[in-house]
Amino acid sequence: MTEAEAPTWQEQALHICAVRDASMATIKAEMPDMSGDKHISRVIGVPRLRLTERDVHITESAVEDLVRQLAAGEVTAKEAALAFLRRAVITNCIYELLPDRALGRAQELDDYLANNGKPIGPLHGLPISVKEHISVSGCENTAGFVGWAGRRKDEDASIVKILLDAGAVLYARTTEPQGLVSNMAIETQSNITGVTANPHNRALTCGGSSGGEAALLAFTARDMAQNQRPNKILGGSIRLPAAHCGLYGFKPSSGRLPLMGLEAYCIGSDTIAPSIGPLSPSLGGIKLFMDTVLMSEPWHNDPSLLPVPWASQAAQIHQQEKLPLVVGVMWTDGIVQPAPPIKRALLEVVDKLKSTPDVQIIDWQPFKQNEALEILVSLSLLQKRLYSPDGGRAFMENLALSGEPILPLPAWTVRDQPGIEALDIKGLWYWTRKRDQFRYSYLKVLQDLHAD
Repeated sequence: MTEAEAPTWQEQALHICAVRDASMATIKAEMPDMSGDKHISRVIGVPRLRLTERDVHITESAVEDLVRQLAAGEVTAKEAALAFLRRAVITNCIYELLPDRALGRAQELDDYLANNGKPIGPLHGLPISVKEHISVSGCENTAGFVGWAGRRKDEDASIVKILLDAGAVLYARTTEPQGLVSNMAIETQSNITGVTANPHNRALTCGGSSGGEAALLAFTARDMAQNQRPNKILGGSIRLPAAHCGLYGFKPSSGRLPLMGLEAYCIGSDTIAPSIGPLSPSLGGIKLFMDTVLMSEPWHNDPSLLPVPWASQAAQIHQQEKLPLVVGVMWTDGIVQPAPPIKRALLEVVDKLKSTPDVQIIDWQPFKQNEALEILVSLSLLQKRLYSPDGGRAFMENLALSGEPILPLPAWTVRDQPGIEALDIKGLWYWTRKRDQFRYSYLKVLQDLHAD
C-alpha cells in the first residue's frame, strides 16, 4: 500500500471497532433489541429486564459466594461465563469480548471439577475482565492510541497468568482513555471507542483511566474486574472510577503486584511509581484477589517486587505480639474541606474501627500539605513536570502514527497546561530528588507516631 493509500485514522478506528463488534455478535444474537432504550439515563436495572432469572442470580452473586458455588458445582464455569458475557454486551465499556476463549476455558474447568472432585484453584470458574492495555495472548494492545492498532503480544501479562492459573475465566477486555491519560480528565474517552458513560447515570463520567472496568463492574454488579494504575497516572485510576461507580477499589503500594506485560507509551519512566490493583463490588472480592495473587509469591518471577506477604499474615503477627493496629485519620488536608458525604463516610469508618478490638485510632495532622501541593500541583509544578517530563512529545508522536487528533483533556494534561516543559537530565534529577526528600520526611512522621 502506498502512502497515498494509507488508511485514515477514522478507518483504522473503525477496523478496531469491527473486531470488537465481531467478538460481541454471537452473544448479542441471544439478547433482545435494546435500541429503544438508548435514551434511558440509569441503566443499572436493565439487565434484570433482559436476562433470565438464573443469569441475574449468577451475575449478582457476591464474588465469595459465586466462587463457593463454582467450587461446589452448583454453578458450572461455562454457565457463569455465558451469563457474564450476555450481561456485558449491554454497555459501551467493552473493548473486546472473548467468548471463545472464555467458554473453552470454562469447559476445561468443568471437566477438571468433574474428574477430580475439587476446584483447580481459589478462583475456579470466576469470570474476570482486564483493561485493554494489559496484555492477553494474541490480542491487540492499543493503550488508547489508534496508531497502535495491530500490536499484539504472544503471551499474557504476569497478572493475567496468575489469575488464570488460579482458575479465573477471562471474558472481556475493557475501554480506556486516549493514551491512558486520565489525570485531570477523570473520564474514559478515546478516538477508538468514544465515551464510556456511568451506568448509574449516563450523563455523568465513569471516571478514568479504568472507567471501562468500573462501568462494566457497576453494570454486571458482581464480577471481579482486574484493573490497574498504569505508570504515570496520578490521582486515582483505581480509586476515582470506584468512587464514581459505587465500587470497592484497592491501590496497593508500588512494588507489590507484577506489572510485566502492561503496555503504555511511557513504559520505562519511573518518575511516578506505577501500581496495579483490583476493583470489586464487595470487600470480599478485594481480599480474594490480593490473597490469590500474593499467595502465588510473584516476587520469585519479578525482581521488581517486594517479597512481602498479604496483610492478613501481618495482622497475625500483630495479634501474636499483642500490638494494636494504629490507624491515622486525616479529617482534612487543611487546604480543601471534604464534602459532607465524604465526611460522613469517614465518620462511619472511624466509628466501626473504634469498635474493633486491637485497633487504635489517632488523629493525623496534615503534614506540610502546602509544601506537598507546591511540589505536586502548584507553583513548582512537579506533578506536571514528572507527569510529562518530555513536554508531551512522546504522546504527540504516538498520535501522529495514525494522524488522530488529540482530545481536549489529554491535550491539557500532557501538553497545554501551564508549567508543562521538556526537562533536561539535570532538571529531571532535581525534581525527582525533591519528590524523594518529601517521601523521607513523611516516613519520619509516620515512624514518630508509630502509625501502621
